[in-house]
Amino acid sequence: MSSIDSEPNAVSGTANTVAVQPPVTPVSLWALALVFLKMGALTFGGMWAAISRIEADLVHKHGWITVETQRAMMITAALIPAPKFLAFGGMVGYRLRGFAGSVVSLVCLMIPGSLAVLAGAMLLRQGEPGTLLAAVQHSITLGIVGLLLGNAVNMAKSSKLTRGRLITGLCIAILIPLMTLVFGMPLLVMALLGLIVGALFIRPDKDAKNDG
Repeated sequence: MSSIDSEPNAVSGTANTVAVQPPVTPVSLWALALVFLKMGALTFGGMWAAISRIEADLVHKHGWITVETQRAMMITAALIPAPKFLAFGGMVGYRLRGFAGSVVSLVCLMIPGSLAVLAGAMLLRQGEPGTLLAAVQHSITLGIVGLLLGNAVNMAKSSKLTRGRLITGLCIAILIPLMTLVFGMPLLVMALLGLIVGALFIRPDKDAKNDG
């Protein structure tokens, strides 16, 4: 037990670990709930994308686990057939406060996301034609389509393709927003079709590759 919170021994020269060690005193369930509520609300991109934020909270700020323990738990969570972030939170809670800590961590991780999903579902029901939300959704769709079209034009300018293939690519880029906005085709479906057609019919010439 004495090695858990020990500092490096400068006198004897022993190589004691300098990593942050788990706390000796039990972590309160309230503190555990607050930390995982914050993680659930402010962490985006999944467990691996948020590894730095998780380490900052659990290791450096609170000192509840070590960096090595965090990474070991993350690897284990990736092997469990469950949402990885929830599996990780459950293991951290169990390590700190047993079964009760695991339940608190899991519930608090899910609350922010669950409320966001509920709010999104309620707002979607209000997005009928003529409403403010419908106008916002339409504007976002136009912005995404414009971004895709502009990116296609820039790529066409910088590519080494024949004029015929450039025209084919621009036609595909124009047809995607046209079919989406005018005929109501799903944007994802049209993007996938454009990708397939482009891969089949738009390829750099061998001579252009050799010249590059």
